[in-house]
Amino acid sequence: MNQKVTWVTAIISILINSNTVLAETFINKNNLRDTTIEKSLLASLPVVSCNTNLTVGEEYACIVSGASQGARYSLKNAPTGMAIQYGSGHLHWTPASNQSGTQTATILRTLDGQQSETPITFTVQAGTTTSQNAIYLAPNGNDNNSGISVDQPLLSLHKAASLAQPGDTIYLRGGTYTNEGFGNSFIGRRNNLARITNSGSPGQEIIIRPHGNEYVKLKSDVNGIVFKGASYWKIQGIEFQGTAQQIDPDQTLKLWWDDTDASNEIKGQGIAMNTSFEIEIVDCIVRDFPGAGVSNNGGANITLKDSVVYNNAWWSFAGTHGFANSKPATPDQNNPTDFKMTMTGNLVFGNQSSMISHVFSKGFVKLEIDEGNGLHMQNTEGLFYGRFLAENNLVMYNGKAGLGLNTIANSTIRNNSFYQNAQAVDGSGELSLQPPDPNSNPQPNVIKKNLFHALPDRQTLKVFNNGQNDLYEGISNNYAVPALDAEAIKDNVTQANSVFVDPQNLNFSPASGITADYGVPQDTLDSFTAKIEEYGITPKPAKTKVNDPYIKKLKIEIFKRWPAPNPNDTIPDNLVLEDGDSGLCYTYEQRGDYPAPPRTKTPCKK
Repeated sequence: MNQKVTWVTAIISILINSNTVLAETFINKNNLRDTTIEKSLLASLPVVSCNTNLTVGEEYACIVSGASQGARYSLKNAPTGMAIQYGSGHLHWTPASNQSGTQTATILRTLDGQQSETPITFTVQAGTTTSQNAIYLAPNGNDNNSGISVDQPLLSLHKAASLAQPGDTIYLRGGTYTNEGFGNSFIGRRNNLARITNSGSPGQEIIIRPHGNEYVKLKSDVNGIVFKGASYWKIQGIEFQGTAQQIDPDQTLKLWWDDTDASNEIKGQGIAMNTSFEIEIVDCIVRDFPGAGVSNNGGANITLKDSVVYNNAWWSFAGTHGFANSKPATPDQNNPTDFKMTMTGNLVFGNQSSMISHVFSKGFVKLEIDEGNGLHMQNTEGLFYGRFLAENNLVMYNGKAGLGLNTIANSTIRNNSFYQNAQAVDGSGELSLQPPDPNSNPQPNVIKKNLFHALPDRQTLKVFNNGQNDLYEGISNNYAVPALDAEAIKDNVTQANSVFVDPQNLNFSPASGITADYGVPQDTLDSFTAKIEEYGITPKPAKTKVNDPYIKKLKIEIFKRWPAPNPNDTIPDNLVLEDGDSGLCYTYEQRGDYPAPPRTKTPCKK
């Protein structure tokens, strides 16, 4: 047995530079806490050597930590570009050519209401970071600057993108960028942080990325980046953050019937692509948007790779997903066997519809929650001529399916790991499959080497019978923990008591008896672990528990708030609402009858 030692101090921060060990501790005599730890763990306390002698252009990385979990970090008076991860203490900076000499910063560490300040001084040797075909941004930049040198940075990505030419790279200095008007009234202001309408060209894409290894966050209370008719762009290494965590069901219900700009509060998407092609999203974090994390309408040749997409789609009325491809379209019908939509190596969790969606223009709304996949691909419009690839993704705790395929054929779903999706939608499953019309002679999807662990009252595969002869054609060599459909899928999916080593503690390696070539490869799992630690991410379900009482409350409020017919709004005067549970339909005049049946029967529109 290991000896135990007891601490009565909390280490606020430890910085070790080339010459000096700087340790700062505090004792609050009114709040002494004994922390007992194994002696064998002392060597693993998060103390990291941080060399403060740097060179311009050198990527600097340091973990600034203490002995206690739950600490929060920030910087004061830091040089341009330096940023620290709030939850983990990871500090990144790449000094630019105008930052040689002595630079100082103060690290703030907060724990249990106590704050400590630790100054740190850097000596930066001269060098150069100026690149060809570069546009520079900084949180303290100015759109009146030229942007063509690191000492003349622009402020807004919107401006930088409008200036970009094929082959350019837009470098963002570390820090947080917000959209114009952030935090103010939504009436009358632009609904995005940046709108991009220009294009790169084959072999000369336009790249948006951080300067060196710096942490860049685009924070928006509307949309983040909107591509409109744009092509050949790459977004790399950027964090996108929305405001879904600051919104609740009551706020959202107040906007359910609202068709003014005020409803932009719950429409924001992280990256929205409209009629855009050849877009790559690589090594990004997209989180906390009330609408989709990433969406594509009318475009193709889109890649989402090595990214984390989480806690999106909670409040949108549009019925959306973590990565929503509801209306993809290729520019032509050439090369239909090529992969033209690719999702590989992504961690996707907590994306969920927590609000009833509507499309008023249809004249009919079914009051239910039936959206919120982690990843989603759909071709009901029949305009996508190509194949879809989903590979090496870990999808967990999403509201509906981990991956939903609607009218998708001839695609490949392999080496993905699915864990306890369908958190909000009864009857759904880990993988949802709605095949195309069999009369169109679709080629079967290839679904293999996946691992599934569904909730016990959900399904592994939610397959819609569209008249095909074999519901499970193309599905083979997969493993699943038995769920409601275990008997139906036993010939296509091998049932096992466990498929992961320890999923509750985020160990998604294949369980004993399952070979390593199933599920997400180990190197990709390791990259997820590293990113979770670096960004202080906690994979878990969405914060709103969607169940029958919750949905019932939403419906009662929607009926209560139904506005009188108005020729000046977008709500049809003859709109019909259907109760998703009873199947009964109501007009405006019958709104007061709910939840009882309407006094006179109203036909339901379909």
